[in-house]
Amino acid sequence: MIRRPPRSTLFPYTTLFRSLIADKRLIKRLSNFSYPWAVNYFAQECVKSAFLDKEYMNKSRDFISKEKDFLYNKLCKFKELTVYYPYVNFILCRISAQRINSHQLFLRLARKGIFIRDCSNFRGLNTQYFRLAIKTRKDNAYVLGELKKILK
Repeated sequence: MIRRPPRSTLFPYTTLFRSLIADKRLIKRLSNFSYPWAVNYFAQECVKSAFLDKEYMNKSRDFISKEKDFLYNKLCKFKELTVYYPYVNFILCRISAQRINSHQLFLRLARKGIFIRDCSNFRGLNTQYFRLAIKTRKDNAYVLGELKKILK
């Protein structure tokens, strides 16, 4: 786990400037110097504890590896998707079909209790990209079934 340094390390007094200056354009420019995510202290401590439990780490690694391969191979069968091989616990996909975009897909799947990550606001991606978290076999099969209904 990589701990992110305080924003002040990257750009001195950014937090103070944001609270004192109401110029939205300047705030937007300053935000370009901060990390796109943050991990709180409690989450960092939980991860540290998990890393110390070797048995848990091995089981987790094996589980994610098997489910990642299962989900990746099934998603690759969808003609409407370009699927990028994952090296983490989620899979990035691009929708080839022009009849639906990532936000519309998000909304339709959310009605079924499935939450994907719409990646349209990621740098370098657009409204055709989304990502799926790797879950249990039952959950992955459910996601695949619902995707099949929507994309076919």
